[in-house]
Amino acid sequence: MAQRSDFGKGLRALKLKLKLINRHRVAQRRAGRHLNFSYADWVELYDTLTPDVLKAFGERLVQLRKWPTIAIIMPVYNPNPAWLNEAIESVKAQIYPHWELCIADDASTDPAIAALLKAQAAAEPRIKLVMRQENGHISACCNSALELVTAPYFATLDHDDVLREHALLLMAEAIVHSPKGKVFYSDEDKLSVDGLRCDPHFKSKWNPELLLSQNYLCHLTVLTTRHVLRAGGFRLGYEGAQDHDLVLRCTQGLGLDEVVHVPHILYHWRQHQGSTASSGEAKPYAANAGVRAVQDHLDRQGIIGTAELDDHGWYRVRFTALKPPPLVSLIIPTRNGLEMLRTCIDSILAKTIDAAFEIIIVDNGSDDPEVLRYFEHLKASDSRFRVLRDDGPFNYSALNNRAAEIARGEFLALVNNDVEVITPTWLSEMVCLAAQPGIGAVGARLWYSDMTLQHGGVVLGIGGVAGHSHKGLARGKPGYMGRASVLQSMSAVTGACLVVRKSAFQEVGGLDESSLAVAFNDVDFCLRLRTVGYRNVWTPHAELFHHESVSRGSDFAPDKRKRFSLELKVMQSRWADTLLCDPGYSPNLTLEHPNFGLAQPPRVSLTKPWYEHSANTASTVHALRYQTPINLNNRNSSHTLAYEHIYRPDSKRLNILEVGCSTGYLGRALREKGHRVVGIEPQLEAAAVANQHLDEVYCGTVEQFFAEHPDRSFEAIIFGDVIEHLADPEMVLRQVQRQLSSRGTLTISVPNVAHASMRAMMLEGRWDYGSLGIMDQTHLKFFTQDSLVHMLSRARFKVEHMSATTQTASNVSKAFSMGLSAKSIAWVELLSQDRSRDIFQFVVTATAAPDEKAAAAANTPWLDGRKVIEVIETEERQADQKRLMDALVCVQEDFLRLLQQAGLKL
Repeated sequence: MAQRSDFGKGLRALKLKLKLINRHRVAQRRAGRHLNFSYADWVELYDTLTPDVLKAFGERLVQLRKWPTIAIIMPVYNPNPAWLNEAIESVKAQIYPHWELCIADDASTDPAIAALLKAQAAAEPRIKLVMRQENGHISACCNSALELVTAPYFATLDHDDVLREHALLLMAEAIVHSPKGKVFYSDEDKLSVDGLRCDPHFKSKWNPELLLSQNYLCHLTVLTTRHVLRAGGFRLGYEGAQDHDLVLRCTQGLGLDEVVHVPHILYHWRQHQGSTASSGEAKPYAANAGVRAVQDHLDRQGIIGTAELDDHGWYRVRFTALKPPPLVSLIIPTRNGLEMLRTCIDSILAKTIDAAFEIIIVDNGSDDPEVLRYFEHLKASDSRFRVLRDDGPFNYSALNNRAAEIARGEFLALVNNDVEVITPTWLSEMVCLAAQPGIGAVGARLWYSDMTLQHGGVVLGIGGVAGHSHKGLARGKPGYMGRASVLQSMSAVTGACLVVRKSAFQEVGGLDESSLAVAFNDVDFCLRLRTVGYRNVWTPHAELFHHESVSRGSDFAPDKRKRFSLELKVMQSRWADTLLCDPGYSPNLTLEHPNFGLAQPPRVSLTKPWYEHSANTASTVHALRYQTPINLNNRNSSHTLAYEHIYRPDSKRLNILEVGCSTGYLGRALREKGHRVVGIEPQLEAAAVANQHLDEVYCGTVEQFFAEHPDRSFEAIIFGDVIEHLADPEMVLRQVQRQLSSRGTLTISVPNVAHASMRAMMLEGRWDYGSLGIMDQTHLKFFTQDSLVHMLSRARFKVEHMSATTQTASNVSKAFSMGLSAKSIAWVELLSQDRSRDIFQFVVTATAAPDEKAAAAANTPWLDGRKVIEVIETEERQADQKRLMDALVCVQEDFLRLLQQAGLKL
């Protein structure tokens, strides 16, 4: 008996020793990771499906709220039978059981293929098979497979590739946890000829500019079947780039929360002779098809430009210079340093083409007589120059803000005095991008004097705050997956050379001159642009030298370390977890260096759901929005009006319920006034952020909350842009009555469907339902002032106060890329006498009425004009009046022409 006990002790000691040896080996690998750490090491440590991982996947499968069926379509033509069988078996081995495999054979000439496919289909009822009689190439074959699909979602699998066991489970999780999603994609790697994993592609989140440059979505991409069928399926004539063409069409106009990235490798792309995974030259026709697909996308979007191949085989959009070129105000802060400044100015004047610009030199206390004489010479010799004197301490943010105030240009270009132009079209390239709808800041590709890369865009989190992508990369090298050489969205770009619309600069309040005088102000500015919905873009096609920080020295000089440390802390406090969750960068890539190396460990885990570690793009943007407090001075905002409807300086502490609280930015403002705020938010990631700032957050729908908490009572209930999304809002509002205290108030904000932009769209004979943010397919109800009041009456509420935000139709058209003509807008303005044409959103406060009859009687004055809605005028209205009058002249000419054609006289 003692011998057995000793044996057991010895065995346990041996196991413990082996564990310690293994931990020591892993630690050694991590310590030397930047020297010898390979992708194989990374896979072994972080991407191996161990029994513990498989157990976790089994638990997650059971916990899914629903199980959407996902189809896999597989076009087949004469593959290696062993590889084909492995591809099919990889689908059959899926942990997630709710799938269908739809195979179309494109008249393979190898008889072994037909036999294999028929045997597989006979053995597995979830496999559907069609044998085409004629070879039609891959697009036609994919469409044949697509005809077999009955599932609401589908993905493609090449006939010689392999799905990972957990691929469909993670995609199902993405579908369930991202209800607005229409396109879902994962990371991928390749299988070498020897069957070894290599060349991982760790992708960014939704990046529409990058998709113009390359099909970075590639494998594994899951699409909504209905959406694809509506887009026309796979187009014939685009063979080799049929997938890229399809995702360009299917992602057009989609929002940040409709294209979802799952940051795990779920697909192995096989390398072999003749495969695109080995070389793009294997299918040269694919590149030409890809150019046409990108060109078609530009044409559909109304973007004037030409698609072509670059030197690395990616796609380059060559934008057509705007005619006439808009005025750009170049802002150049400087102090002394004549030769450096002269080099900068001379290169701008001598090399810049296709652009109209003025130059505002912000002189921060220069005392060199030669420099002062140079300023006088510039002003006297060229009317495009102005010099703004500022003798205060160096504050880069303040200097640029002051110049922006007096800038005449529609666009601002922040330009360091230590840059030198290389590309003559640098400014027109950047302006063409900044002029696109939804684009905020545009950054350039900057080189050191030795032609190594200084700035390839900014990656958040590197160095604790942010670092320059691919810094030090040699010229001619494409970078990680080509990302040092292609157009793409990025979280931020450097202010050393940055172009932005002046209106966007002003919208976010310019650079932060109070907290970020010198460092990180450009990154902070770009992140604030993101909070209000803009995308920041980096282009490699605007190139300049940057002789970095020559004029002000290093941030690590002893007298500057304290200031730099304080600004570092400001960024880390202000942006917190955002710095670890850059949507333009993968959580599987390192934050220790700007070289796109492997993260050790990655910031996602196999054992826990991907969305718990890496918030999707939409929730990241929500979290960023939260960092910017509501501007209570801007009354033309539904949030501000809702705040005003609820908050009174003399009001007691209220118990408030905010339905659709997002990440809590409105609730926080109310909470700061001493109120208790409970939020309801169906998006898990947004609810997690809101939970940090509100008293309580319920993750779910409002109907679920009322069902689970029927006895809870609130003095104020807010529906911020929620009512229009409810299938039965009247039923929900009746439930609200039971949750509202005796003197409680209900506050609602809703968009106005009678807005002039909507009328103009109908006048043009179109109704782009589903492509517009305000009118996407989640909006189940639409309201005018009257319909909103009638609904509240039926729900037994009487309106106490009603106000409205306003927007001009032209502004809404631009914001939502509606592409309305000024003439259509002018017709609507001319024909409509309804004041609601300018109303963008209604904000209503109501109280409970004893019954529907009493509510209707109390609300009648809002319908017959005895009570007048408070309409907040937009600042842009006066400027738009002139444009409207110009358009009305055209309308008048059209009207007279119609009368003349009809033989009538006025």
